[in-house]
Amino acid sequence: MSGRKQHYIPQFLQRGFEASRTGAKSQVIVVRHDKEAYLTSTEGSAAQRDFYSNPLSDGTGSLDDQITAFERSHLAVAVEELREAPIGRVESEKVAQTVAHLSWRTASVRGSMRTMTESAFDQMTDILGDPDETRGFLGIDANSEESSLNDSVRADLVKLGVGAWPEKFQRAIERVIVFRIRERFDDLSHRSKGPLLNKLRDVRGRISNSVSDGHVRMLSETLVPPTHFEELRKLRWSIHAPSESSGHFILPDCVAIARSATAITYEPLILASVGEADIVVMPISKRRLLVGSRGQFGSCAALPTINVDLAKCSFEFFVSSQLDSDTKALKNLIGSRIAALSADPLEQQKAPIAPPKKLVCELAKVHVKTPIGRTGDSIKTAISKLAQEAVSPECASYLESIVVANDMAQALQTLSGHALTANQIEKAATHGSVEPVRRGGEWRIRVLVPRTIGQALAQQNASAEHQAAAAILRLLFGRAHYFTCWASQCQQVVAGVDPEMDAWSASTLHLTLRAGGSYVSGLSLGRSGVKATFETEQWAPRATPYLSCAAELINAREHALKDGNVDRLIADAMPPIEILLDVVATVCGIEKSSGAQLLHTSELGLALQRAGLSEWVSLLARDLDQHWSSRSFWESRSDLKTLTAHIERLLWTIGVVVSPTETGHWIDVLDTNLAAVFANTLRQ
Repeated sequence: MSGRKQHYIPQFLQRGFEASRTGAKSQVIVVRHDKEAYLTSTEGSAAQRDFYSNPLSDGTGSLDDQITAFERSHLAVAVEELREAPIGRVESEKVAQTVAHLSWRTASVRGSMRTMTESAFDQMTDILGDPDETRGFLGIDANSEESSLNDSVRADLVKLGVGAWPEKFQRAIERVIVFRIRERFDDLSHRSKGPLLNKLRDVRGRISNSVSDGHVRMLSETLVPPTHFEELRKLRWSIHAPSESSGHFILPDCVAIARSATAITYEPLILASVGEADIVVMPISKRRLLVGSRGQFGSCAALPTINVDLAKCSFEFFVSSQLDSDTKALKNLIGSRIAALSADPLEQQKAPIAPPKKLVCELAKVHVKTPIGRTGDSIKTAISKLAQEAVSPECASYLESIVVANDMAQALQTLSGHALTANQIEKAATHGSVEPVRRGGEWRIRVLVPRTIGQALAQQNASAEHQAAAAILRLLFGRAHYFTCWASQCQQVVAGVDPEMDAWSASTLHLTLRAGGSYVSGLSLGRSGVKATFETEQWAPRATPYLSCAAELINAREHALKDGNVDRLIADAMPPIEILLDVVATVCGIEKSSGAQLLHTSELGLALQRAGLSEWVSLLARDLDQHWSSRSFWESRSDLKTLTAHIERLLWTIGVVVSPTETGHWIDVLDTNLAAVFANTLRQ
């Protein structure tokens, strides 16, 4: 029966790193990360009471007895033969068995796994404490029908019998549920956070015993892990010696280290992907190094810094035969590789971020065109002054001009090349417009300002008209900023509707760009520094946009059911959705940059709340902010996909679903029963 002091690094291996001898006892130098190096007998080094088993309770044949028998029958002889072998190639069978077992049994295995697991639990605790982090980790906003969230919802729908529905309606209800989860996630996360955190803390408290028990259980099943053995046996093994006569190798507490062909750093072998390991290194004595390689490793000259790597991969200590200055310097490296692996093991769950493309940010002089005359000059001076304050360099570089127009209808129609609706003319005449123009082979942005707005801005006082004009100009400059970012990133989007687009794609492109521009307009206005302005009755959002939108959407559904004209449905539904998105996106931008709470108690906010759309507004604000924050990565119209989902969201409220097809999109107006299912899902 073995004793209670059980070596996780056997004495016969440690003796190869002997620093001195007292009688029959070998002594080694132990260099730890947390204390001064010391000389000690191998009897007490790398050993722990009842590490593998308790002989009093486990009796004869315990795990430690099995390991001791394996050492005597195989390991000690194999290691001694390797130490006596000449420099060069050695047979791989016994080497693979020896390396696999010795690296598998150490305390470093338990310590590393415990540290990494505890680190993962700590990071999970941090993630659960932050809704944004939780959303990112779980992929709630992945915006892909192949996301794990979509897969989970799809599987649940099949269980509920939705698999009998037509495919397009299955995908539609799946999108509805995923969108609703996104809307409600922060609230659901907040409600479940407490119980989840308590559970995590409870589990974390049991990690140490769980890791130890698991390690013992795995060793009890096999002393040589078969997968490691098979992969290690495939390597070409050889013995190496130090390149200098005074050189020596250290023995890490992880025993062996490995590195893949694509990596620049070593890892403890037990934590590495053995099947991908290109080099495996295990010191067997102070003058002998065992090296396994998939190719020709070369001479020992290829290992000048191996002690550095061995020290980095050590968990708590390493064993050495010398304590020279180089060896002392290795102390500070102990545990660094485990720390790096533990630093953020959950990061791999997050989607990789590509490096941003560089925006064109040349500061260009903004060209302002005004009517000829003294009034025009004063307007130009006022607009130029405000532009210098409100127009950013990245906006100015793609801003073709700011034009003050006497006749907004004519100016806008000249740019668009087609007749305008009365609503478009009225809107442009009141608030101005931002339009793309083709200049020098590329698209740039022009700001159209009604003359009445320019005249009000030119007033040399702080009148209400002057302040309103300044606000409108800031909104226009914010919208221009949004479009100039698209101009610098993707000219195709600025060019507008592609002739090959179907009606749905053309409409949603227009609306999503409009919503994005409105949000940045709100940001621009909110940053103007007059926070009190947004807390006055003048800026309180009215309920009219939502009420008119809701009524017109219902009418659009009724007309579509009556005459079956889907094109008319789009024509009828999109204008009210545009108005609602425009107003809500602008207010979200103002709230984001000013801190003012305009929606919370406003008529619009209350109307949206009564309609069950408060959570939609919060998600829209989040998505708009994420969309704008990621502008350095914009590449195509697909970057507007998340905003397009919000248009679908509003159509779902009237029982209209859009399904992608190979040639475009198919729009269905659901019957009363199916529409009720969708409406009920949106209320959950």
